[in-house]
Amino acid sequence: IYSESMLPTLYNGQSLLALAAGRYKYIHTTRPELYDLYLDPHERDNIIDENPDIAAKYEHRLLAMVAVMENRSGSNKMVLDAEARARLAALGYVGGSTEEDYNLEGTKEDPKDIIEFHDHWEDMMFLVDEEDFATAKVYVLEAISARPDFYDWIMCTVAYALATHEDPAVRDPDVAITIARHGAELTESRDKFRLGALMAAYEAAGRAADAQSAARILRTLI
Repeated sequence: IYSESMLPTLYNGQSLLALAAGRYKYIHTTRPELYDLYLDPHERDNIIDENPDIAAKYEHRLLAMVAVMENRSGSNKMVLDAEARARLAALGYVGGSTEEDYNLEGTKEDPKDIIEFHDHWEDMMFLVDEEDFATAKVYVLEAISARPDFYDWIMCTVAYALATHEDPAVRDPDVAITIARHGAELTESRDKFRLGALMAAYEAAGRAADAQSAARILRTLI
């Protein structure tokens, strides 16, 4: 049985590829894993260090399967352009952009090290769904501090809400600017949704000149 998860690539982490055949299950990632499904069906004891030959055999089979699938898919892969991804993100269908990039060398961050951040992201999403933006902004600022290279639609939504919310107790233009400007900088001001949030934040803070500057750039993207 072959399985894969590209979810870790949302956070610029390593993809997860797995092969379960017969007695063993091999997981190919930054720190590979091997489990004896007969003795350890819940996959709690990674035995890869004690069984390098078995791991190598399964790795070879797994990578061969990936090569075959890549050859078959070829140009049939559906590729979304930046605008399409942004529209889907704005509608809440995607949390970011996962990549069909297996990175077989295993040089990216191991998914096991990203679990805590993923849980944090899910908490952010829950808070946004509940429209608790006052609490969500704390989570967003923590996320930016923990992973400065990560930014997605949830964070952009929080920035816009902090800039435009009708409740003065929730509205926080300064934090909105911090969040929105970080997102805009990551894309070198090429994402219209992030720029829109930044423009709204500048307007809410009374920074008319900065808002107009953001608006001029935004018009070139529409």
